[in-house]
Amino acid sequence: MRIRLARLWRLAIVAVIITALFNASSRLPVRSVDEPIKVSVGIPPLAYIVERVGGPYVSVSTLLISGQDPHTFEPSPRQVASLAGADIYFSLDLPFEQRMLGKVQNQDSGLAIVSVAGIGREIHDEEHSHEDPHVWLSLKHLERMAREIAGTLTVRDTAHSAEYEQYLEKLCLEIQQLDAAIRQRLHPFAGREFLTYHSSLGHFAAEYGLIEVSIEVEGKSPGARALANIITWAKSNGIRTVFVQPQFDDSSARLIAESIGASIVSIDPLKKDVLANLWAIADQLAQSME
Repeated sequence: MRIRLARLWRLAIVAVIITALFNASSRLPVRSVDEPIKVSVGIPPLAYIVERVGGPYVSVSTLLISGQDPHTFEPSPRQVASLAGADIYFSLDLPFEQRMLGKVQNQDSGLAIVSVAGIGREIHDEEHSHEDPHVWLSLKHLERMAREIAGTLTVRDTAHSAEYEQYLEKLCLEIQQLDAAIRQRLHPFAGREFLTYHSSLGHFAAEYGLIEVSIEVEGKSPGARALANIITWAKSNGIRTVFVQPQFDDSSARLIAESIGASIVSIDPLKKDVLANLWAIADQLAQSME
C-alpha cells in the first residue's frame, strides 16, 4: 500500500512539473511560420523594394516619411524603441541611421541590422568628387539592393525562398525594362547639364550621361557671389528649368529662376514608388532640355 501511494505521489509531481513547463513555454514569443517578418527601414523607397521582394511574408515600417529631410531627421524615442520589436533593419547608412543604430546596437533586442548601402557612392566630375548617399535613385543600385534583401529574407525564412526568388526576378525585370526606357528617353541629351537646388541626382545623372549642377554648396545656401556666378552660368547654358525638392527651402532656386526666366519643377526623391518616380524624373529632365 505504501509503495503504491509513493508511486502515485511521484506521478503527481511529474504531472505538475510537465504542466508548469507547458504553461511557461506557451508564454514565450514563438514566431509562427506564417507570421510575417517584421522589417524596419529608414525611407519610403527602400520600404517599396522590401515589400516587392518580400510580398505578404514581410511587414514593413518606415521611420521617415516623404517630405521630411533625411539630413536633419531625428527619430523620436518612441520610434527608436519600436525597433526592439522588429526582426530586421535594412540600412542605407544615412546619418540619422548611423546615430540611431549606434544606440540600438547597445541594446540586446535581437534586431538584425543589414546594410544595403553598398560601395561606389562617390560621384566624380571634372572639378571634384563627393559622396552621394542617394543610391536609391540609381536603378543599378536598386537591383543590387533587391538581391541583397532577397538573400537576407531567404536566410531568415527558408520556407518561402521560392517565393522570394520569384518576386525578386519579377522586380529585377521591371528595373531592367525601366532602365532601357530611361536610356532611350535621355539618350538625345547625353552630356547636357541640368540645375538642381540640392544635389541628389548624381548617381542617376552618371548612369545616363548627364551632369547635375547644384545651387547648394556642401549643404549650404550660396552667398551673393556664388548666386551671381550660377545665374551667369545658367544664362550662358540656356537653363530653362530649376529643380527643387519639398524637403528644402527653395528661395535661392526661385531667385535664380526669376533671374533667368526659368520654371521651377519639384521632384521628391523620397516618394515611395521609386520606379514610377525615377521614370517621372527622367521625363521631367528630358522635357527641360527639349
